[in-house]
This record gives sequence, C-alpha cells and structure tokens, in this order.
Amino acid sequence: MYSTTCWIPKAHLSNYPIIPNFEQLYNEEVQRDENQAMEEDEIVKKYGLSNYDDDEDDYAKYALTKQGDGFDPDMEEDDSEVEENLIADTDSVLIAGMFDNVEVDYRLEFVVMEQSADNKYIHHDILMPNIPLTTSYLDMGSCPINGVKNIVAVSCLGKPLELWNIDSLEDTTPLVVLDPTNGAIINQAREINDKFDDNATVLSVGWNSLQKNILATGSADHIIRFWDLASMKVAHQLNHHQGKVQVCSWNPIDGSVLATGSFGENGSQAAMYLLDARQQKTLGNWFCQCDMNDFVWNNDGRLFMITFEDGRVELRDMRNLNNPVWELVAHEKVCTSASIYNNGIFATGGEDKYVKIWDAKGGKPYMLKQIDCKGDVLACSWCPDINGMLAVGGEFGLKFLSALR
Repeated sequence: MYSTTCWIPKAHLSNYPIIPNFEQLYNEEVQRDENQAMEEDEIVKKYGLSNYDDDEDDYAKYALTKQGDGFDPDMEEDDSEVEENLIADTDSVLIAGMFDNVEVDYRLEFVVMEQSADNKYIHHDILMPNIPLTTSYLDMGSCPINGVKNIVAVSCLGKPLELWNIDSLEDTTPLVVLDPTNGAIINQAREINDKFDDNATVLSVGWNSLQKNILATGSADHIIRFWDLASMKVAHQLNHHQGKVQVCSWNPIDGSVLATGSFGENGSQAAMYLLDARQQKTLGNWFCQCDMNDFVWNNDGRLFMITFEDGRVELRDMRNLNNPVWELVAHEKVCTSASIYNNGIFATGGEDKYVKIWDAKGGKPYMLKQIDCKGDVLACSWCPDINGMLAVGGEFGLKFLSALR
C-alpha cells in the first residue's frame, strides 16, 4: 500500500549517488567487534571467568574471512554497478511511501522514470520505522545541511520527523531526526526499542522554498513548530489549534504566509488559519464542516484547494476568505488528496477508489474523466516534467497514469 508521493524535478539529483563503500563498512564492523571483544575481556578479568569456556569459536573467525561466507574485503565495485545507479538529467524521480502491516514492512521507494516514460523502476529504497505519512522534497541548493543539498523530509506514524540525504545510497541512518523532546539528533541510528508515541506524529510538513532554512511542522500534539535548519533548533512554536494539525503549508510566492489546519477534537471544530509568520498575526481563520485531509496552493500564491472527509473540495482565495470561490462534492467517500496541474486542471483521489480529473477554467469545475483504481486512493501528484503524468498511490499499489489522454 502506498500512502504518500512527491516528485523530484529533473536534473536536481546527483547523477551518481554515493554507493556503499563495502570495505569501509567491513572495517567498521571489524572495529566494532574488536571493541566488543575488549569489553568482554575486561568483564572476564573482573569476574574471573577465564576458565569458564575454553572452546574457541573457530567458525566465527572463519566466517569473517574471505574463505568463509562472510564479506571479502578485497572485493571492489565494478563500472557496471556504477552505471546501474546512474540517474540521468532527463530522468524524473518519484519518492513513494510504502507500507505493509502484515509483513511489517515500511519504506521509501525511489522510482526512476526515464524520459520516454516507457521505462520505470525502483532505483533504491530506505527502511522506515513505521507507516510513512508525508514526504517533502527539500532542495537546499545554496543552503546545504552538513554539505547535503538534496533531502527528503519524511514523517512516520508515532515517530519524530526524519531528514534523509537522497544523494547517497550508503546511509543507514537519517541525516537528522528533528525530535522536539530531545532536540535534533544527527547521524545516529534509531533506538532498537524506540517506542510508539502518538503525540510525536508529524501530520504535516511545510518547507519554505523562499527561506530554505525554515521548516514548519504540524503535529498530533496540536503544536506547530518552526525549525531553523541552520541551527537545528525550534525557533518558534504556535499553539492556536485545538486539534491535531493536519495542514502546514507555506505560500509559494509570499514566504511569510503559512496556512495551517486542524482536526475537530474534544468538542472543538476543525479550523483553518492563514498566518503572517513575519508579523506574527492572523490574516484570516474559519471553521470547517468536517476534518480536512489535503491542502495545496495554486502556483499564483492566491488560490488554494482543500479536501475534506465528506468528499468535498473547496477552492478559496486568500484575498477574500469569507466564502469559497467554489465548492465541489468530488467523491462519495473521503477525498484524501488533490494535486493541481495547470490552466485550471486538477486531480483528486478518494476512498471511493477513484481518481478524478477536473477542469475549472470556466470558474466552475467539471469532471473530464474518472479512473477506477480498484482500491482506496491515498495520494496523487502530477509529474512536473512529463505532460499529463499522474502518480497515484493507495491500496492497489502505485500507478502512473497518462491522465489527460
């Protein structure tokens, strides 16, 4: 099942991602074994256990040599492996969050789609600690984090937000874990007995592409946090919502405007806010009939779209927030996702198993087509590089649709 998708534009990633240095990994493993052996020797001496077991485990030694089944440190990567990992400037890359609760399998998959769109394949994947909920591509460019320019922010159920270096295939730990309780955790392995914490769940992530060091997060604990990626600290936080924060999205044109939205909870109503983060004031707010699911800005920075649990979609204008520009019952069940294409074209997905393509150029949307996906639709997103290509994820797996044909 696929729960979240986001595209990386062409020619943004490294052509040759860093691949594992197996000799280095082997040497690190040997060093860890030696350190552990030294600790065990100290315990043996301290408690007089030297005669407890004189048997020598020859197999363990044998397994770590190239004569056994262990890794051969003399192995070297060949050119064919390097070429297999090539990401060409003409390739489009989709990051897709996948989960299988039966097999307890949670991961991010990096799907490469070649220029012709006829050939697509999973380039690599990253194991996740739980169900991936949101993914956001951070194009850090001139403001790299620890030298890393291409990053994905991923939130998982019951876990703090993780940032991963997506120009590397060798990383087994996140670049940074943004933990509001313990602070930023840099390049450390996850705790084996890391517990599930519902309040730690990050439901929404807003990266400010105009102020690249600012990342806003909305969490199940009702709090919005502004992370300064330069210092890796929470610079500010807001507590104006009464429920879980499902929406946290920066305006693409005005980097000071942030949209936030929360579920109804404990008798409170679902609510939306538009904030001026620079002036620290509210530009507008309103209550919603039911919980929202997805939020997306139009490229002009004036219009935005919201999807709801009752299947509705609203288009609003931030210059006049009193009423929607239009309202549409798009799905018979929950409308889980929306993605705006251009020139009035947009897509929606829902738990009625349909993805639908709409045209709102004339001021009122009408449906161009609907596609039965044979399962709940959880995510949809237009490819920025291939005309009319829509990625759709859900119960059925992952589909790539030429949706405008």
